[in-house]
Amino acid sequence: MLKFKELPPLEALQKVFVYQPDTGYLIYIGPHICRPKFGEVAGTVEKAGYVVVSFKSCKYKAHRIAWLLHTGKDPGAHFDIDHIDGCRTNNRFGNLRVVTRYENNKAARERKAKRKRPPKETLPVWTDHSGVFQTIPS
Repeated sequence: MLKFKELPPLEALQKVFVYQPDTGYLIYIGPHICRPKFGEVAGTVEKAGYVVVSFKSCKYKAHRIAWLLHTGKDPGAHFDIDHIDGCRTNNRFGNLRVVTRYENNKAARERKAKRKRPPKETLPVWTDHSGVFQTIPS
């Protein structure tokens, strides 16, 4: 199970970031250790596909910070922020929702089932010594 990382206080985040709910971007507006430019989009895409931002030498998932900045409420350790469309970089507020871990995993399985691959082509197979090929049924 993933270790939960508590989010920084809302007031501290509001001094460094502003959230644009229409675009899903976090924008730097205050001083930051990495010295980004004022107005620059915050975050990078990590290996798992989520946007992460650095704040006081710690990395946080951008969608969790966006939720906190927009609603003023931290979902905490017992809830996940789900990307409704399944796109981990789409942090628009209309694409985010608070769900339990069970609901989030269920939604992920349903999205994966929709992306099911088409059946493989049938290939010729040598089945006997008469020199006749038969195809494998799918």
